[in-house]
Amino acid sequence: ISAKNGTNCGKLLEQIVEQLPPPNYSRTGLLRLFVFDSVFSSSINSTIINVAVTDGIVRAGDKIASKLSGKTYTVLETGIFNTFYST
Repeated sequence: ISAKNGTNCGKLLEQIVEQLPPPNYSRTGLLRLFVFDSVFSSSINSTIINVAVTDGIVRAGDKIASKLSGKTYTVLETGIFNTFYST
């Protein structure tokens, strides 16, 4: 396995997905998520954030609040962040 040149990385990721159980997740509880990346888009004059939802469900149109700042935001769009690359 070599991360430098990508040798067998796909096979390793497949094994990780097959052998590790998925995390516990509750769709009925309060929304809990963590932000792992964000970028300001000047074309839409808004910040795009990438989050991992750990509990609950978030949909476009939902109002969400930051526990840290107390500010509220409207979710404009949702999608799936796909980290798997085809080789």
